[in-house]
Amino acid sequence: MVTTQYETFGSAARAADFFWRRILRILPIYALATTMQFINKRNFGGDYSFVNYIKSLLFIPYVGAGKLYQPILAQGWTLNLEMFFYFVFALSLILPRVRGLTLCVLVFVGLAALQGTAADMGMLAFYANHILLFFVCGMLVGLACKHFERDTSSMALPVVAWALLLPAAIWVNLYSEEGLRLVFNVVMVLACVWTAASFQSARPGKWTMLLERLGDASYSTYLFHGFMLGAIKFLSNKVAEGQTLKMILMALFAVVLGNLLGLLMFTFVERPIARIVKSWTSKPRVVPA
Repeated sequence: MVTTQYETFGSAARAADFFWRRILRILPIYALATTMQFINKRNFGGDYSFVNYIKSLLFIPYVGAGKLYQPILAQGWTLNLEMFFYFVFALSLILPRVRGLTLCVLVFVGLAALQGTAADMGMLAFYANHILLFFVCGMLVGLACKHFERDTSSMALPVVAWALLLPAAIWVNLYSEEGLRLVFNVVMVLACVWTAASFQSARPGKWTMLLERLGDASYSTYLFHGFMLGAIKFLSNKVAEGQTLKMILMALFAVVLGNLLGLLMFTFVERPIARIVKSWTSKPRVVPA
């Protein structure tokens, strides 16, 4: 967001246009997935009210299943945080760049600092989340990409970063205190996002194209993979007893079929919807004579 909107700060019209386009990008396919889950849960006796369905579609946090701030489509709680980021970022676009980005950082760092102390403050308890610091990391990486030269051809840095940080992350998050976990995870996010933003294959091939397509489909994969996991779990329960076999089936089929479903939804649902929405927003204005 920082890199794409870098030259648009200081305009209320640009801010409104940015937020509107984010809604059009996120909401249609999310609404479809949420509706499917709402129908699915209602058919199986789930206690999901129409009011909560509307709140889910409007990205309004509420205490749902398991006494958690969880919309009807469970993973949608991260989209609630994402839409909050877009809202604050859109407000920052009204201001000059330095003031706007400073506002964003202060809001997100301030809310993250409240985690654990805002439990009785209603909806604020949901937004008081350390995950907001990862948004700040992404903004800092965006600024760094605008101001520093990057090596865009070598795979060495990304591979080393992932090889060193991911095993360490597992150990730190399992066995370390909360403060150390937070610091390490922030550093890990900074390093991994920086290396990913820096890399651009000098020789694009079939594997690169496949990975790019999986990346394009990642939003659909994120929204719809749960339906595939539910089907796989149902089928695995029909297999002869043996936990090892079930685990192998879940692991193999979940990764392959989950991504395959995401690709199909992206190709035949998300992308056509995006084209229709784009045609609505890009129609030339007719100026009366």
